Amino acid sequence: MADLDPQMPAVTEELELIIDGASRGLPSANFFIGTDASCAIRVRPGRSEPRHAQVWQGRSGQWWLRPVPPAQVMVGGAPTDRVKLEPGLVMALGTARVEVRRVADREAKTLVGSMAPVAPPTPLTLAKGVVISGRYRVVERIAGGGVGEVFRVEHLELGKTFALKVLRAEFTDDAEFLGRFKREAFAASRLGHEHIVEVTDSGTTDAGQSYLVMEDLRGETLLSHLKRGRLELQRAAHVALQVASALEAAHGEGVIHRDLKPANIMLLQRPRRPDFVKVLDFGAAKVLTGTGALALTGVGMVIGTPEYMSPEHAGGQAVDARTDLYSLGVLLYEMLTGKRPFIGATPTALIVQQLSKQPPPFAPSFAVPPTLGALVFELLAKKPGERPPSAGAVIERLEPFTR
Repeated sequence: MADLDPQMPAVTEELELIIDGASRGLPSANFFIGTDASCAIRVRPGRSEPRHAQVWQGRSGQWWLRPVPPAQVMVGGAPTDRVKLEPGLVMALGTARVEVRRVADREAKTLVGSMAPVAPPTPLTLAKGVVISGRYRVVERIAGGGVGEVFRVEHLELGKTFALKVLRAEFTDDAEFLGRFKREAFAASRLGHEHIVEVTDSGTTDAGQSYLVMEDLRGETLLSHLKRGRLELQRAAHVALQVASALEAAHGEGVIHRDLKPANIMLLQRPRRPDFVKVLDFGAAKVLTGTGALALTGVGMVIGTPEYMSPEHAGGQAVDARTDLYSLGVLLYEMLTGKRPFIGATPTALIVQQLSKQPPPFAPSFAVPPTLGALVFELLAKKPGERPPSAGAVIERLEPFTR
């Protein structure tokens, strides 16, 4: 992002935000504040918008903050479209009070931390060798983030390893995160499809942390593959067909994923089955039951990843299975070209493009067959009714390109 004041001398003082009395460090050079799980600094539900404000550091070192429309940031009782973060500044983000302070102004600098640390420490309750619920012994920590961590565990009776995903202790009383955890367990466990991660158990640790037990997958995410470049056409079609197969099974059970993206697709290299797909993370899923949808978010709230979000999803409208087909179209476009169809500096810019901009055509150098290209752009249609009618229909059109 371009610096808004490039002539300003470098800023060296370390700042922190005091949000409703709690100190929060600045976790990166560009992040968001709000109630959504994707925000690096989270505000308690109901206190602000899901993504209320963006904070970034310019080339000079100066920190800035601006609201993410339609949210407002109030300074001195008046709304502002951009504000320089300086010690002593007080703002209102919804009903949350935010004050800017120098870190040096506190006696204990070690207390600084964000609401969602980038690399949280391993909780002592899940140290190596600890036994969970009398049957899962912790072997090692696989991964972690601001909300949860994943451990490899061994079932004491079966001698088999599993992946145990645990919600971090500070979120055990947060209804939103608990809801996502329960949604993931419920959605994934009811599907039982070879291309969907299998959730086998759930429970609560002695420390009160919710956990899920899943199959232990040894592979690489599609995101990691794409960082090395685009996929060869047949390989891209092969991966997309398997994702479509997972969606067909999910949609048949009334489950809409709503957050399909490369980071949630694992590729396993199995004998005679290379690039075997597993679709992960149903925490944002919409689950249809006999009494209607089990809502994860409130009316008008949007949860997901803007780069892969359908126009109706980005616009906060009702979604159905065709929203996942749009996300699949973004994935297929990216696999074939190495680039996403829409690129923006901010989530707001991306959402605007999803709502109104047409994806760029394929360059001749990509050599995408016309029939495959037609499928991709149908998947990326702005209106759900102009997309293929089902994941099964997508599978039929992808099959010729996998041979």
